[in-house]
Amino acid sequence: FLFDNGVANALRGELRIELSERTSRFGELFEAYVIQEIFRKNEYEQLDFKLSYWQTSMGQEVDILLSRGLGEPIAAIEIKSSKAPDAADLKSLALFAREYPKSKRYCFCRTPHSYQIEELGVEVLPWRDGIQLLASL
Repeated sequence: FLFDNGVANALRGELRIELSERTSRFGELFEAYVIQEIFRKNEYEQLDFKLSYWQTSMGQEVDILLSRGLGEPIAAIEIKSSKAPDAADLKSLALFAREYPKSKRYCFCRTPHSYQIEELGVEVLPWRDGIQLLASL
């Protein structure tokens, strides 16, 4: 990930392209932006999280893992640009839970309100609320 979506867009020659949900790269740019905000929150508030990601040999991945030292991660975060992700959208968190059942699982997205996906044990949060939650983990 580049540190700034503007740099990524400049390198692609896309500074003048209007960004909307219909833009093919909207999801990628939203994910990169939220990851940048997580990094900033971690640094500015000195939360001391180690940030990484998780990926299976089959290519399933979880966008962000938060940990402190060795052992099971504190939390796994999947980032979605949709407003109402469901269990099918969060299959990677279900796979992750098999390996790390004690880790909290979140989806940060564009939903206007929080909700639970009970069968996965995932809390779906508006992305800004999710970033604020990091300080309490």
